[in-house]
Amino acid sequence: MLFLCGGCNFSLSGSDKDSTFLCVPIDSYLRSYIANYPQDSIFRLCFFHLEDTDYVQICRWEEYGSNDSAYVDYYSHIGNKLIICFSLDTCHRDSLIYKERMTKFDGSIDGMEPSPVGGGSDDYDNHPVYLKVISKDSILVSQDMPRKKKRVERTHDKVVKNTDISAMLNDYMGKYDGFHYFLRFCNYKNADYVTVGRSDVYAEKDIVGHFLRNDNMVIIYNSHGEVDLKRYINLDSVVPYTGHSINARKGKPEFYFRPDISKYKIDSKGKVIKVDSSSPIYIFL
Repeated sequence: MLFLCGGCNFSLSGSDKDSTFLCVPIDSYLRSYIANYPQDSIFRLCFFHLEDTDYVQICRWEEYGSNDSAYVDYYSHIGNKLIICFSLDTCHRDSLIYKERMTKFDGSIDGMEPSPVGGGSDDYDNHPVYLKVISKDSILVSQDMPRKKKRVERTHDKVVKNTDISAMLNDYMGKYDGFHYFLRFCNYKNADYVTVGRSDVYAEKDIVGHFLRNDNMVIIYNSHGEVDLKRYINLDSVVPYTGHSINARKGKPEFYFRPDISKYKIDSKGKVIKVDSSSPIYIFL
C-alpha cells in the first residue's frame, strides 16, 4: 500500500482549538476534504481497526438514512456541514476525538429522523480518503482502502470439518476482500443451512467465536443455537467469544451482511446446495 504523505503535525490555537472535536491532524484533513466538495452537506468519519492498526475513513454521504442508525455514535457540525461519526463507542478512540464536544446519537440528528431507506449508497461516488493512525499527532493518508495482506490459497484447516463448507469458504475468501469473514449456521424446518459472507462489523447476537484461516478472521454464528455445530466445526479449535476476543468493529445484529453473501443448504450427507436468492427461504436465512 502506498501512502501519499508522511506523519504530519498541525497546530491550532485560541477558539479553533477549543471548538474542534477531533485531534488536530484528523481535523485538518477533514476540513481540507470538505473544502474539496463544497456541494456536499453530509460527511462521515468511520473509525476501524485492521491488522493491529487504527484507521479513519473520511467520505461524503448522500443522505442520513435508516441503515446509518446502526452505526452512528456521535455527530457534530463544521459550519453548515453535518459530520457523522461511526464506531466511536465500539472502538477505543478517546485520543482521537473529544466526545464531550459532540452530540451523542439517540436515534435522530438535530431532531431529524433518518430517511426510511438509504444512507450512503454503494453507487454514490463518495471518493473516500483513509487515514492510518500512527498516533494522535501523526497520521498517514491514502486514497486506497486498507486491505488484508494475505489471501486464502485453498487452505483446509482442522477447524472446518465439513469439506464442502471448507471449500465454499475458500472460494468466497478468494473472490472477495474483507475486513473479516463469517459462517452463519441456522436450522429451518429440520434442515441445516450455512451462510458465508464478509463484513466490516460483527454482531454479538448468536456469535460463537472465531478462527483464523491464512491470518484472515472467520467468525462463526449459530442462529438460536439450533444447529449442532459439532457436525461441521471442530469447536475445540475455535476461540470462544468473551466480549473482548475479536479484533474487529462491533455492529448491530441486523447489519451482519453485505449483498454478496452466499447461502447454502446442507443435506443429510453433508453436501452443500446453494440457495437461490429468489427463493422465499433465502430471506429467512
